Amino acid sequence: MTLRRPRGETVRFRLGTAEYEIDLNAKNAGKFRTQMAPFLTHARKAARGPGRAGSYGVNPAPQRRPARAKEHAIEVNECGRILASNI
Repeated sequence: MTLRRPRGETVRFRLGTAEYEIDLNAKNAGKFRTQMAPFLTHARKAARGPGRAGSYGVNPAPQRRPARAKEHAIEVNECGRILASNI
């Protein structure tokens, strides 16, 4: 299995009580920001309360992802994320 890291970035956002992160290439990250821009112009940044620092990126079992993906012959990057080309 060849691990590839596509160029791009991980975009993190929160909607309601759910936190999300998505790996996007540079073009789609730009599209995402463009689509969000009209909403963000009317938004305000929320203050982080105590105990919330570092809540993004918390993953209970990242070490299991590559092994499970390998069992199903699915390519993942070195972070253990499934490549967009496999979806």
